[in-house]
Amino acid sequence: MTEDQVIVRKGGSTLKKNKYASLLTLKDVRKTSVLKDVSRSFGKLFNFFGLVKSFEVSVNFAQISDRGQREYQQDETHVGKTDSGAVIGILADGMGGHVAGEVASRLATETILECLMPALSEELEPHQIHAALEMCVAKATKKIAEKIKENPEDNGMGTTLIVTVVKNHQLFWISIGDSPLYLWRAKKCYQINQNHSMGPAIDQMAIAGLMSKEEARDHPDRNALTSALTGNNPDLIDAGNEAVPLLSGDIVILSSDGLQIIPDSKITKVLDLAREEEPIYIAAALLNSAKNLDDPDQDNLAVVAIKVEKDLGNSDEKTAEVSPLDEESKSSD
Repeated sequence: MTEDQVIVRKGGSTLKKNKYASLLTLKDVRKTSVLKDVSRSFGKLFNFFGLVKSFEVSVNFAQISDRGQREYQQDETHVGKTDSGAVIGILADGMGGHVAGEVASRLATETILECLMPALSEELEPHQIHAALEMCVAKATKKIAEKIKENPEDNGMGTTLIVTVVKNHQLFWISIGDSPLYLWRAKKCYQINQNHSMGPAIDQMAIAGLMSKEEARDHPDRNALTSALTGNNPDLIDAGNEAVPLLSGDIVILSSDGLQIIPDSKITKVLDLAREEEPIYIAAALLNSAKNLDDPDQDNLAVVAIKVEKDLGNSDEKTAEVSPLDEESKSSD
């Protein structure tokens, strides 16, 4: 790793690290002794009875990126807090060549911020936040189309996109492409957004016996995207059916698909071991667990970590053993 490969951002500032990030390997993540974790997914339970659970939590965040074994970095990330207290997370994984991929991911990120920050300055209902996310994606699509029109040589450029909003201890999101959005809670890790690539279809073919698991894993079309921001209306958009209530101790991870060189079970383990650490440590532990595999074809890596801090002032909180997601969601524990 060269000194300028790893870029760490914390609290909106950008820092180049030549020691801190490179030293944060999985073995350095200490396992702390705390009270037994329990699932506190009471959001649906309280909604069902028409009750409102009010509590104060703090949300901390960080981001980190690395170009891997590529000659250039096409991943673009942002995480920060608005004046209204909402936390916006963005991850865009560019595609379409060196310059074009960087341009698409940067344009998408900048346009989303320009559109979303004013919208969140007002107090919005949940359905209005969903509408704002969709409107911002439409504007980002238009911006990329305009750029391609100005520079026809960039035709074919595009980017995946995840945008998250944490507001009033709820998680809203919209995503296009194959960049995963994870929610870690009580020793379980859920990918809560859809994977817009050929991977899920190929896995279903393996389940149906049309190919082996090994053939599915190594299939050359596995990472082919079925949707992306390319200047045309995206074929698929995952806006989430409803917001996910967040609980103290939850960890939200946005990442580029370069992280998926490690299995979901390993991602779950890293998050479990690092759950008491600061978000920058959590993000670095995930990044380094992938880099430690020394894959000669390692893709760009980018991780945004958003952590809902423990709320020690509400120890009498009721708990319920229910999933934070619907039953169609998969746990990667």
